[in-house]
Amino acid sequence: MQKTLPRVEVYRQARMIFVRQLIDIGRLSINVAAHHIHVKGRLDRLPGVSAPLTPACVHEMFAAIGRIPGISRVNGEFENWKLVDEAGQVWVDTFATQTSTSGVPVGAANTYVFQKLPPDPSPPG
Repeated sequence: MQKTLPRVEVYRQARMIFVRQLIDIGRLSINVAAHHIHVKGRLDRLPGVSAPLTPACVHEMFAAIGRIPGISRVNGEFENWKLVDEAGQVWVDTFATQTSTSGVPVGAANTYVFQKLPPDPSPPG
């Protein structure tokens, strides 16, 4: 059985995970309640950090938060990132999901995973 930490300690550990990844925590709201952490806001690097925020990095942050003792559920609700799959494995930058007329994502890197949209039934016009 996992040891349950006080709420303030869970909050501190969650903030530390974001700080280690150079995330601007001023744009985040972190709520802790009964074995559950809910993070919402905008997920961005600190100003001046040139390293891009990748889906793998977002996934690792949420996996690390899920390993905090006593936490059984972690939710994220962001303006600029969304969860693509039900298992919480694939995060997508919402900028990268915008598509051009050719159907190729605009600004997409090869490592992104995208939702497959159904074909448009209307004839090209």
